[in-house]
Amino acid sequence: MQYFNIFLTLVIAAAGMYLFTKLKVPGGAMIGSMLMVALFSIFTGRAAVFPWFKYFVQVCSGILIGSKINKETLARLKDLWKVFLVIIIMLVAETAVFGILYFKLTDFDIVSCMFSIAPGGMTDLTILSAEFGANSVVVGVMHVFRQIMIIMILPTIAVRIASPEEMIAGDSKRIPVRYQDILIAGVCGAMIGLLFKRIGISAPIMLGSILSGTLFTIHVREYRMPSFYSKILMTCVGVYTGSMVTKTIASSMTQMWIGMILIIVLILVTLFINSRIIMKLFGLPVLTSMYLCAPGGLSEITLLAEETGGDLPTIAAIQTARMLTVVILITGMVPFMEKLAELIG
Repeated sequence: MQYFNIFLTLVIAAAGMYLFTKLKVPGGAMIGSMLMVALFSIFTGRAAVFPWFKYFVQVCSGILIGSKINKETLARLKDLWKVFLVIIIMLVAETAVFGILYFKLTDFDIVSCMFSIAPGGMTDLTILSAEFGANSVVVGVMHVFRQIMIIMILPTIAVRIASPEEMIAGDSKRIPVRYQDILIAGVCGAMIGLLFKRIGISAPIMLGSILSGTLFTIHVREYRMPSFYSKILMTCVGVYTGSMVTKTIASSMTQMWIGMILIIVLILVTLFINSRIIMKLFGLPVLTSMYLCAPGGLSEITLLAEETGGDLPTIAAIQTARMLTVVILITGMVPFMEKLAELIG
């Protein structure tokens, strides 16, 4: 029965991908599959994926990013520390402000509010929040909502603000598609990711796959994904995100509307204000600046950047560093925010 449910989920996702792509919706493969699977999950409770599906998506996303990073891009990335520092300062300040607002406007404790607002990895922050005594259910629901909103909002804005040069930017080299290279990078990425997971590194599978793809590109040869790869991968991300939206989560969302409004406002602030600051300070293109500041998951951000344009290696590097740094900083902020809550509570 479970295998039949998985089959149904994939068929429904494919139908959503096809429909939204035909309608020329920006990011249609991801949005269409996510919405269709979410609706299927809410109304039937039968949406299902394989237990290893999340890791499969992370490996595939990681080696896609790795395929874009060569010696030239690495040389460029070493100059990005100032960009990263400014982005992190803005995100930490906004997390504190919106976390306090969420705390003041609701009955949730300050730790739950901070972890709910923080723009880090969904899995990492949900698990960490439980260790700090927060309401991990609230945190998990809020991060599912944030992920959905990023997928819905980001590509729509991207295609309207990007310059034609950014939209058509891509690989100038015509590298042949070698499926054995993709397979080797993927298998090595999964093995490195499992090692990282054992060590206790955040987002281990994704980071291991990025490292594997990058090392293969630099030390063996550059490889390229087939033309259909991104579309299928975006559909898979949509399937995974949609399958998390159960009836229970959907009903929980109606009780957290204040936090959801704050999440949407925070997303818009990062996409419009933060990106404008980065663009003005460092002279980066508008679309790349927006993706650098977007508070979404690494897989979603990089895949949408791959489809709509932007400097993918730069975006992947900053977003990876952001995801790891936020997890570290938010745990360090907890004692300070608890004392602040006592003062203002």
